Amino acid sequence: MPPELQNQIAAGEVVERPASVVKELIENSLDAQATRIIVKLEAGGQRLIQVQDNGHGITAQDLPLALTRHATSKLFSLNDLQAINSFGFRGEALPSIASVSHLTISSISSEQKEGHFVEVMFGRIIDEGPAAIPSGTKVKVENLLANVPARLKFLKKQTTEHKKCTDIFYRLSLANLDTDFELFSGSRSNLRFFSGESLVSRLQKIWPKKIVDGLKPFALETEGLHIHGLAGSPDTAQGRSERIYFYVNNRPVTDKLLLSALRQAYKGTLLSREFPQAVLFIDLPPDEVDVNVHPAKAEVRFRDEQFIFSRIVKAVGQIFITSIPVPELPKSNISPDSRPKTVQHLPLSPATQQNRSAEQPIEPFRSSEPEFVHDPVQDTYIQYSNFSGVSNAPLQSLNEPIYLGQIDKTYLLLKINNQFIILDQHAAHERILYEQNKRRGFKGVKKNLVLPIEIGLQPGEQKALTVNWPKLIQLGFVLEQVTPERVLIKAVPKDLNSGQAKEFLHTLLSREIDTLDQMWILMACRAAIKAGQELTNDEAMGLVDSWLACPNKDYCPHGRPVAIVLENRLLEKMFKRK
Repeated sequence: MPPELQNQIAAGEVVERPASVVKELIENSLDAQATRIIVKLEAGGQRLIQVQDNGHGITAQDLPLALTRHATSKLFSLNDLQAINSFGFRGEALPSIASVSHLTISSISSEQKEGHFVEVMFGRIIDEGPAAIPSGTKVKVENLLANVPARLKFLKKQTTEHKKCTDIFYRLSLANLDTDFELFSGSRSNLRFFSGESLVSRLQKIWPKKIVDGLKPFALETEGLHIHGLAGSPDTAQGRSERIYFYVNNRPVTDKLLLSALRQAYKGTLLSREFPQAVLFIDLPPDEVDVNVHPAKAEVRFRDEQFIFSRIVKAVGQIFITSIPVPELPKSNISPDSRPKTVQHLPLSPATQQNRSAEQPIEPFRSSEPEFVHDPVQDTYIQYSNFSGVSNAPLQSLNEPIYLGQIDKTYLLLKINNQFIILDQHAAHERILYEQNKRRGFKGVKKNLVLPIEIGLQPGEQKALTVNWPKLIQLGFVLEQVTPERVLIKAVPKDLNSGQAKEFLHTLLSREIDTLDQMWILMACRAAIKAGQELTNDEAMGLVDSWLACPNKDYCPHGRPVAIVLENRLLEKMFKRK
């Protein structure tokens, strides 16, 4: 096989698009310890990609060798392959790029007084000689993929390819804060990252202000593993994962395991179609990760994937911990009589009673007493909560909430201190019931039905029922299989009436729901009060009282926000008073 063909085959793996070239060349500059990197793009990188640095450089003798396959100065033995500390190590990038472009590389090492260049046209060296270059290396790539039109036609529009190139530029610059980066589009400088900038400072130049303002830091160090970075508020979640950056030992990667762990950390705060923003760094010993599993080194494999997964969930989960500095009073000084009275939970009014089944006891807002913390300044007990929504600022000290009324039979309007709270009654009740289900665990409390309910089963539902039968018993169902196509419901969980129980079973058996947690969420959704249901003042306050006592109260089990905070400053802005 001719060398040119070998290089073109290798280029098929390494040079997927112009962004791949930008990645390989910047990584070479970083491996050369460059402190200044300049990238120039024209026509989305197809016409021109130029990367210039002030790194160590390459000697005149080694420059032609750098354009041959598997030539690298970064590995010397098999042991080096087990603990890779550099970005490039295969020695395929430069010859692969040169085989599908017009490439000119100029460099000067610290050992020489004069630079040298080599010019390559689609894999063949056509010229070389002295070069005027002050320091480091400059690689100029022109007419990328011009000699392989079959691959050229698969490139996207120039604007799309340019965006992918800039994304690679962003990812590498965010991981190397001590390096000065500058990006040119043609002759115009589009972006400059100065050496020594913080991660937040660089993100402010490329992400919207609202997103960056909502980022929270996290860090976890354990057993040789260091996980740190910034994660966004669920309020700014978006429909695509384009603002999720993962780094393993400063190497940008796109890894399904890491994405799954990140989403797990946000479980219960995001909808299934939403993605957060995050910049997550993982530092661990090189022998604990294999970076040689992907031709472009975009994916990695961890030695202990479960350990990495659990630690990411724990690290990112720190951003959801409410840290309200409320001093505690010694238990000996707490008098039970000094605790404020909780709102009495009255039955539903006749107006709402008629919408409910007579079989279901009216206990919509059962819960333990809400949490109260002593305030030594006022010598009183106060409720507190970390609401999220329009305002992300935690409420520092909540007085007793004032209920102002129901909006559209769906939202409850409250006033706490100088903040107005809009509460979604269905989402709040979902959270209450879900937390009750979790506390109950496997001890499902059931109620017997006077008359059993018969439901018919499709073939797929029959199989799902067999799989989920033990869990349904744990939830509180009592079932009798009459025939493969028919089942009798003799008892249901106490939170559900007969109609809700029937709907719950049909939904459960028609979807891929097979864990108790998913079942608890579904049961809470079916049993919760609905939008459009009118509540009396006592019922509304009972709901608020129970909701305030819940952990993770900011979101319903599906990830939708429960409450939105309207602060005075926001109202003043809306009415143009400021």
